Order: sequence, then C-alpha cells, then structure tokens
Amino acid sequence: MITNDDYKRPDGLTLVPWKNGRCLVWDYTNPDTFAPSYIRKTSILLGSAAAEAERKKERKYEVLIPQFIFVPIAIETSGVWGEQGLHFIKKVGSRIASLTGDGRATSFIIHLMSLFKWRIIKHDIKWFTSASTFRHWLQ
Repeated sequence: MITNDDYKRPDGLTLVPWKNGRCLVWDYTNPDTFAPSYIRKTSILLGSAAAEAERKKERKYEVLIPQFIFVPIAIETSGVWGEQGLHFIKKVGSRIASLTGDGRATSFIIHLMSLFKWRIIKHDIKWFTSASTFRHWLQ
C-alpha cells in the first residue's frame, strides 16, 4: 500500500476489518505548535496546527480512502490533539474497556501516545542540537 506521489506508507493498518468490511489505516504526525508556519493560527485558535496537519494527511492519503477507513492522528508539540485522532483513540479505548472491563483504557492510551510524542520530540531536539548543555538537560 503505497501512495503514488512520494512512495511513503501510512503508519498502520488493521489486519481485520474495522467497520463496514473495510480495514483501518492511520498515520501519525506531530506538528510544532510554535513553528513559524503555524504560530499565527495557533496563537488565535487552539488546535489549529493539529487540524491543519490532519487535513494534510487526508490529502496525502486520499487515494486510500475508497478502500480503507483512514484516520489521521495529529498531536501538537503543546499536547493538543486533533479531533479525528482523539475521536479514534477514544473509540479504541472504549472497545478495549468493553472487552477488559477496565474503564481506564482510554486514559492509558492517551498517556502512552503523549509519552511517544515526547520521545519523538526529545529525539528530534537531540538530533538537531549540538550544544552539550542542552543535550545534558534532555538526558
């Protein structure tokens, strides 16, 4: 499953149908809330970087939408979730809670995704930063 334009693949695909006989495909992104390209919008409207990132992902994978259910998951560096990704995670948490009886499932998933996001940010900062004091602070 490759898109035609850049040969990149989405982050995940369910092996069994998710809904209406169609498998689920998702792709994760972590837009920088304070990036110059987003700051004008994010300073006015909370979550605007995540919403724009979700729209970009939908355009990127629009060729998959007829065959699959596609969910973009965007979490800004400030921690704000995009609506579609949050709705999806809540649905997954609800399904897990109904199977296990543990009502905390959604909270656990959101917490894990937040840790995952910070791990990516930490890695990016380490990779782009050469100042030893800043690197020491991250460890």
